[in-house]
Amino acid sequence: MSKGKFPVFLVLALALAALLPRQARAVDPCDWDSQARPADYEAIMVLPDGLDEIIDRIPAQSSEDARLALGLLKRARHSLPLGNISGQWRIRSIQGEQFGRDHYMVFAYPAFRARIDAASQCGQFFQKTTGSQRRSGYLYPIAGRDAMAFLGGATVNDDPLMVYDPDRDSPSNTAGQLIRIGANELLMVLDARPAAEGERSFELYYLQK
Repeated sequence: MSKGKFPVFLVLALALAALLPRQARAVDPCDWDSQARPADYEAIMVLPDGLDEIIDRIPAQSSEDARLALGLLKRARHSLPLGNISGQWRIRSIQGEQFGRDHYMVFAYPAFRARIDAASQCGQFFQKTTGSQRRSGYLYPIAGRDAMAFLGGATVNDDPLMVYDPDRDSPSNTAGQLIRIGANELLMVLDARPAAEGERSFELYYLQK
């Protein structure tokens, strides 16, 4: 071998090694389970078993918004067959922020618009299309349940849509589960996971036709 040159097999081996970390992170784009980061997996699977912790900390008599959230979460214990969820929806966002260890403050927003596109190869596409706070992403069937996992991105106003990033803890990542609670009603329970300080927040999307 002449001085200063590498054998061809060594060059190929180094090139292959450089590709391995990227390949190790590859996930099946149609498999939500392999995409979801641990905290987001917890946020998706909070239904139905993890609801009681949230329900118990919402003071029923504190406000009309809290009573609305409480009623929806109790109905989420008994979901209905999903059926056809495609089309245009009216959507209300209901946000719960934990204060201290014992209760949530709940804020409900007026109705905006959203849509769920027809099924694609991997699932269905959800998008909240109006309002300052928006979400978009894919809905994937959950094996053994009449429910769908949501993995998407959160944006503001007319910012470009964001996709879910399985490789890093992106602040735009958002995750949850969608179920049917009535003939013309869906509920998405979103981002119900502990925050860095140990407190848990959540957001509900209440969809009606």
